[in-house]
Amino acid sequence: MDTRVRWLLVVVVVVGVVGGSLARPSAAPAFVWEAPGWLRHAGAYFVVALLAFYATEERWHPTVAVGVIALGAGVELAQAFVPYRTASLLDVTVNAVGVFVALGVAWCAQYARSVRKV
Repeated sequence: MDTRVRWLLVVVVVVGVVGGSLARPSAAPAFVWEAPGWLRHAGAYFVVALLAFYATEERWHPTVAVGVIALGAGVELAQAFVPYRTASLLDVTVNAVGVFVALGVAWCAQYARSVRKV
């Protein structure tokens, strides 16, 4: 897949995650709210990070991970200024866990590809 298409996927998902994080809770489909909060947070940032890792070279993955964690922290900070949302340090932590799990998956995938080449 072309790198531009990969980055387009990242942008689309980031817009969805940020938009969903700042929207009124009632604006989300009902099935979204059935999942536990920690799973929604970790899952969203897992997907963002995994797509961003897919769009970049492996040497950039740690930098990308820091950027996605910073995005999650920035969204939580922005929620502090939205009347119907609340900012949470726990949410930032769970977002980071999702990023670290994605980083582990990306590293395992890279290792599997390198073993297959031998």
